[in-house]
Amino acid sequence: MNTTNEVPYARTNPDGTGEVFFETQTVLEAPGLGCGQPLTKAGQVTGRSCWLVIVPRGESEVDGSSYKTQPSGLLQSSPLSASNWAQRLVVPLTFEPVGQFCPIGAAERSTLGDEMVNEAVVRWQPTLCQTGPKTIYGYLQVTDETARAKLISGQPGMVFLNRPVPPGQVPAGQSPVYAPVALSGLTIGFSIESQAGFGAPAGVVAQNGKRLPSLNLTARLVAKLLTESYRDGNSRFADDVKNNPFNLGHDPEFLKYNPGYANLDFGGKLGDALVPEPLADATTALWNWVAQDPAAREFLSGVPDNTGKYGNPSFSGMTVNPNYKGMALPIDSFPKSDPYCQAFPDHPNNPLCIQDKHPYATDMHGAARAASRGDSLAHTSWDPTATPPAYKKDPPQPAGQQALLAITDTATAARYGLVTASLLNAAGQFVAPTTASLLAGEAAMKPSGVGGVLETNPATTAKGAYPLTLLSYAATVPAKLTAAAGRDYAALLRYAAGAGQVPGLTQGTLPAGYAPLPAALRRQTLASASTIQSQAGRSQPGSPGSGSTSPGGAGSPGGSPAGSPGGLPGSGSTPALGGLQSTKSPSVTAPAGVPSLPTVSPQAATSRTPPTGSGPMRNVMLISLIGGSAAAAAGPLLPRFAPKLATRLTPKPWR
Repeated sequence: MNTTNEVPYARTNPDGTGEVFFETQTVLEAPGLGCGQPLTKAGQVTGRSCWLVIVPRGESEVDGSSYKTQPSGLLQSSPLSASNWAQRLVVPLTFEPVGQFCPIGAAERSTLGDEMVNEAVVRWQPTLCQTGPKTIYGYLQVTDETARAKLISGQPGMVFLNRPVPPGQVPAGQSPVYAPVALSGLTIGFSIESQAGFGAPAGVVAQNGKRLPSLNLTARLVAKLLTESYRDGNSRFADDVKNNPFNLGHDPEFLKYNPGYANLDFGGKLGDALVPEPLADATTALWNWVAQDPAAREFLSGVPDNTGKYGNPSFSGMTVNPNYKGMALPIDSFPKSDPYCQAFPDHPNNPLCIQDKHPYATDMHGAARAASRGDSLAHTSWDPTATPPAYKKDPPQPAGQQALLAITDTATAARYGLVTASLLNAAGQFVAPTTASLLAGEAAMKPSGVGGVLETNPATTAKGAYPLTLLSYAATVPAKLTAAAGRDYAALLRYAAGAGQVPGLTQGTLPAGYAPLPAALRRQTLASASTIQSQAGRSQPGSPGSGSTSPGGAGSPGGSPAGSPGGLPGSGSTPALGGLQSTKSPSVTAPAGVPSLPTVSPQAATSRTPPTGSGPMRNVMLISLIGGSAAAAAGPLLPRFAPKLATRLTPKPWR
């Protein structure tokens, strides 16, 4: 059960209803099942179908004995035994073919960068390589810092990032062009199932196993989760947190904002969140949101939550883990600073430390997938028979008893079927990341100091704005591109600003969890595409630290001054990927669901980026490896376009 998507037990409620969330796996994740494997019939390629199989179980074993007679209190016979299997229910599931979307041997253009764009870029890849000149756009996920280093390396390709290159690091003649491509957000996704505490009312007990639909979090509650300040987010034996609540469910502050969690007990869970290990601009945005909140800052300074200017006398008196007291914010990582390790008499030389009990996830996708499967990622069971002896991985939390949080992005949360928490914004509203709240968050963004580049404003008091809205940019340096590369990257941007902004489930569309870019941002992207195409291969004037080039002008991300050659598409009939044979800007027709855009003309503008706190780029050494890694790891021929969706027991067929 640890490595498959099988759900061993699914609860039926007293009224006869029930639901269970499961992971749909394609041939890429489960070759033995072969779901989505390409099949050719009558000259047409389709994906191999699979089935969702439900084996009903009652209270009796196949021999008629009650489950209550079993020592474990569970049915022991296999669902595959003849008597049980004969009662199965099957639901057909259809899949798109998984395989070689892109023609072998076609030209490839490398892209790399921010995980925030992963779902969108991977969804766009199959359409891009089958349309127009059939160019393959490889994609390699790297950190924002690595993307910035690549951008000014002299071989920029195209990168995706959240913040621009600091001005002092821009070489002469290498002014980047930035184009918005994806609007999403950072979120705390969760899978929490109701678990009644001792003495809970009968009505609460009757809800056992049901997934809870909402979660409200303040910046101070998030600070508690991310600083190992709850005992279940650290260790119940650690002296540093011995007077703090066990977890969220025992914290009066949490219960104040989440009264539906009263009378529940999550026993050892909800003390922290699964967090990604890589450095990220999105992480910086999260800590910026925490830092702008006065109650969170007061807590991090060491003031108990029931005293001080922002304390509440009814709270528990919880204090920050002293290993995090006074931490400097913002940072681009999730530190695990508590050194506590729990020793055991039978293996005193191998204590259980934080990295075993609360390890990092590989990235936001890893965190979200683990939370959706009930997998805490923890290694806490000592195995003396291993070579060498070690702590082995814990099994997933049983269905009906799951309670996990994960720091992830909104698109990945949607992919894995996680519910997303509502965060308290500076206007005093708990806001979930929806299309409307992401658009409100984008409208509240502030200029970064680089023309056409916006930055998240976590302190905005705009009504309905999600405080962790993030805008991802594509960037390149036209002067360091060939004319052919400029045309291809311009085509990618035109697609991203057109058909790529139409929400949907099929290849080429915008995945759930992203909000379609507003018209002003799409105009900016199309203007950037024209700038890249017209300037590719030409040397640019500039001097060290001259700043960044983008259409729109400093402080006016939506605008583009008129008077430059090359019009922005508005009402033509050529598809978004057409016109690659010409260096002129092609006309495009706005796809269904995306309004037509008025014509503007691109013009490069230059300004200086304010300094950031990231210091020297920590990943420059990786740049020499990116050329080979992009070709090997991007996987454009086998894109990760497989459905990994959590769904209800009777889902609609996935197409």
